[in-house]
Amino acid sequence: GRDDVHALLCGNQPGEEQPFVEQLAGSKAAQHVTFGGYRHDIPLLHRSCALGVIASTGWDSMTMSSIEMQASGLPLLVSDLQGLPETIDDGVTGRKFPPGEAMALAEHIASLIDQPTLRQTMSTAARHRVVDKFSRSAQMANMTNVIHNVWMKQQRH
Repeated sequence: GRDDVHALLCGNQPGEEQPFVEQLAGSKAAQHVTFGGYRHDIPLLHRSCALGVIASTGWDSMTMSSIEMQASGLPLLVSDLQGLPETIDDGVTGRKFPPGEAMALAEHIASLIDQPTLRQTMSTAARHRVVDKFSRSAQMANMTNVIHNVWMKQQRH
């Protein structure tokens, strides 16, 4: 029922959106949803977004899109499925919600839209978390530590 929210859904192959377009047809929500397909300008689009959502209802893993959205400074709302909660620090960089629970997701979206200070705090935390844990330099440091620890263990035996 809100007029201040627009959903951009990306990642659909041509035609996959059709059942959803038909479901939305004639509803007030139809004008607030855009199916973006596969795109090469996602980082640019993220800059105009308030938050990111991964609303999977079946098994999912830690998706690259979760890292990309947070790297762009988007607080992230994720289904509480194996693999997805690990992408966020719940309550700090985003929030999780029960899979398929549209009202719980809507409440989280409304909360972040209505609280710009909280959204900005989560945005900053999300960006820092990705840089600290998932940047190339962080990954190189982690890999270096693993190799060093294995080498040290072998030297003792």
